[in-house]
Formats: sequence, C-alpha cells, structure tokens
Amino acid sequence: MNIFKNYFKIVKNHKFSILLYTIIFLSISVFFMNSNSSNTDTNYSEVKNNVYIDDQSNSQISKALVDYIGKKEKIVSDLDKKNLDDELFYRTIDAIIMIPEDFENTKEISYKSSPQSMYSFLIKQRVNEFIDKIDKYSKNGYLLDEAIKYANSDLDKTIKVEKINDIKQASGDESNSRFYFNFVSYPLLSQILLVVTLVMSSYYKETVNKRQRVSPVSGKRTNLILTLGHLVFGIIFWLLYLLICIVLVKDFEFNQVFLLSALNSFVFMISAVTLSMLIGKLFQDSNSLSVVINILVLGSSFLSGVFVPMEFLGETTLKIARIFPNYYYVLNNSLIDQGKNLSELMPNILILLGFSLVFVVLTNVVKKPITKSKE
Repeated sequence: MNIFKNYFKIVKNHKFSILLYTIIFLSISVFFMNSNSSNTDTNYSEVKNNVYIDDQSNSQISKALVDYIGKKEKIVSDLDKKNLDDELFYRTIDAIIMIPEDFENTKEISYKSSPQSMYSFLIKQRVNEFIDKIDKYSKNGYLLDEAIKYANSDLDKTIKVEKINDIKQASGDESNSRFYFNFVSYPLLSQILLVVTLVMSSYYKETVNKRQRVSPVSGKRTNLILTLGHLVFGIIFWLLYLLICIVLVKDFEFNQVFLLSALNSFVFMISAVTLSMLIGKLFQDSNSLSVVINILVLGSSFLSGVFVPMEFLGETTLKIARIFPNYYYVLNNSLIDQGKNLSELMPNILILLGFSLVFVVLTNVVKKPITKSKE
C-alpha cells in the first residue's frame, strides 16, 4: 500500500508537467474537432481577377493572349488610362497588362499588380504559361495558327479532382466519432508515456532502488503494484477522453458505434501502458526519454493514419505501420464506422492484446537499460 501511495506522491510532484500536457492536448483536441465539424464546404471555384489589358500590338498572337486571359480572368476595359494606378491602388482592378507593339517578336509584356491582391500572381503565371506554350510549339516547326490552337488545347485541359471521403458516413456522429477516436490515440499515448516513464525513472534512481532492495516488499510485488498504478492512470486518461468525446462530438449518441470505439480505445490504452513500461525500463535517462517519446508518438501517429487518413498513405508506409499498435487501433475505428460488429473487430483487438503481452514479457526480460540516469 505504501508503494501505491508513493506512486501518487511522485505523480503529484510532477502535477504541473502533467497538467500542462493535458491542457495542451485538450486544446488540440478541441481545435481539431471544431475544424473538422466546420469544414463542410467541399466546393471549389477558380479565382477570377479583374484585369485591364492594353493591347498595342493588335497582332494574331496578342489577340490570342487576350482571348485566353479573358477565359481565365475578368477583363475590365471601361477605365481611363490616366487613372490606372489609382484603380490598381483602390482594388478596382487586380492587375494591368501592357502588350507592346513588338510583342510578336519579343514575346514580352509589361505587368503591374496590386500589392493587396492575394491572387494576382496567378495572372502573370497564366500569361507566362500561354507564351511559353506557343514558343515551344513554334520552335518545333508548328505554324502560329497551329501553335495557338494546341496551346489553348493544352491549357484548357481540366483535371477532375474529387475529395476522398475517408469516412463512410452511416450517420453524422459516426464520422465525427471516427475522426475523434483516431486522433485521441495521439494524446492518450503521449500522456500515458509521460506519467509511466516519470514514475519509473523515479523508482530506478540509485538511492530509491537500493532502498527498495532492503525493504520487506519483494521486487515482483513492487512491479505488480506499479503496474496497477500505471493502469489506474491509463484508465483515468481514457475516461477523460471519453468524456470529451461526449461533449465535443456533434450529435453524439450513446450507441453501438460509441461502445465499440470505447472498447477499442480501452484495449489500445492497455497496449500504451505496457509499451510505456518497456520504454521506461529501456531508457532511464530523462533526456533520452523525451527524445524517444517524441519520435515514437509522432512517428507512429503519422505512419498509422492518426493524422493522415489511411486512404492517403502508400502501401509501403502502411506495411511499416504494422509494427505499431496504433495501426490496428485506427484500422478498427475504420471497421466500426463501416458498421462492423465485435466479432469482425476481434482479430485486431487480439493483435493489440498480443502487443501488450510482448511488451510485458520484454519488460521483464530486460535486465540492463540502454540509457541510465546519472542521479
């Protein structure tokens, strides 16, 4: 019982660090959930700038350029040339294009844009693309008519872009639920690693370790009590994020999806606790621990589909991700969102429990740490 009390005393001594991390992760969770629920507009429309064009060349190629710009931008013509700079300043127009008389030979224009316009750079980019296309066709032996025709054909080609809906919505709360539970593995793993390794590094200090050896409590019993302490804090963080889910997820319902997601996250929490115990045993130096934790948490999250949906990740990336528990946790969240039942989730749940067992065995097998505290 004294060991259990000491466990909470150690946690209390680091309460500010733990509280700071909790506040940060809670803030990130709130931000991501709000951005996900508010990002409902999937329509895309091409930006059209207001452009004034003075074509002094009046040649075939300059007319073709004006026609092309007219398809992409809005040409404004009813302006006084003397006041063009003022019109540019007051954002009546976004850019001025002056096509000189010798444009047919030089292929150069005079361009001026409003510094306040966000998209005026697109105008010059489109002009350069058109001129470059015609120039390349002309150098390859095409007549000007043909060069203009093929340049327009190339630049008018459109690419059909579709937003991949990585969440097959059965209902509104399920898609938000999957998004939330995927992301929550990041703060859950981070905080469990923080608490478990802080406590373990305190117990592995030379002075504390020697005191433990002469105490009447055996080493096995000490490790068992510490493991229970780790699980208690793991459950506390798990319950905290379930509560946040109830508060944050839009149109939350206490249904099968939530129950299966909660079960899946609970099993992941167990694997996170056992992994933290192994990391705490291998790396007892605080500096090494912080580096290892950051690399492990961020690396596994990026590779396993926590931040980037699995649908966007390559096959090689997903193959590498299979060495992390996060992969099977995220995969189960996807299956839950597709309406799968518990029996179809069991293979991944058993793999997560298998990871936990392996981590426990390795923790007991390891005798000497990779890095040791100097204290």
